[in-house]
Amino acid sequence: MDLPMRIKTALGNALRSRPVSSICRRSYTLANLQDMILSLPGLLYLISKGRTLDPYSQARIIGIGQIEEEIKWVADIIRKHQPQYLLELGTQKGGNAFFLSHYMPENGTIITVDVAPRIIFDMARSNYRRKEKRKQKAGIAYRKPGMVFSSGCTCFRKMVLRRLAAHNCNLQSFYTYLQPEEDAQYIHSTLLNGELFDVIFYDADKSKHGINAILDAFLPFLKINGLLVIQDINYSVDSGNNGMRLYWENLPEDKFRRVGELTI
Repeated sequence: MDLPMRIKTALGNALRSRPVSSICRRSYTLANLQDMILSLPGLLYLISKGRTLDPYSQARIIGIGQIEEEIKWVADIIRKHQPQYLLELGTQKGGNAFFLSHYMPENGTIITVDVAPRIIFDMARSNYRRKEKRKQKAGIAYRKPGMVFSSGCTCFRKMVLRRLAAHNCNLQSFYTYLQPEEDAQYIHSTLLNGELFDVIFYDADKSKHGINAILDAFLPFLKINGLLVIQDINYSVDSGNNGMRLYWENLPEDKFRRVGELTI
């Protein structure tokens, strides 16, 4: 194991320890600092040597939420159609957008949208506390006492994505404050200067209400003959939260033509 990876392992073990994680969960600033320090060794390795790795291995260093077969299926769509403007709904840590930048045309644009990190942190902390109290009342030890809270695509990660995107891709991260109609209009008029998207890649809220509200706001800004890619339609069925599957199955046939579905 080379030095950067040894440093990453040592830092990871220390920062994920129960005492450190418990302290970081109390503060948004500390949670972001924890995420940044945990990310730095891998990112330094990526900058110095990572370009010799395949795109998926690079994206794993940044943090990618999709298994390789799924995201490569999306990449094949991008490589085939070579869209100039791609919208990703659901940034997470940015690994998906970074990976897809390798398959965009030179100087293409990716706008990736997710809930503002502060909102993600506050929701995670509230959810953690609620579950912890329920477990304590039931006399059950709560899972992962050293769990690290995710703050999504932090400002630090936004900077990293812009710096490391492939093919001179204009990769921009946009924070939403849960106002999809306003966000869609702003992105269209300001970030894209009135252009429309060639592809919309949806990997956000899986609930029926969530996907309806978000896509109803953004689909008017998809080009005629543009592509809509919806992630996790089969996962949603397994989890009982089947909003993505219902949306996919009920796409109006006078506006959409299904061209493929990946089953893993």
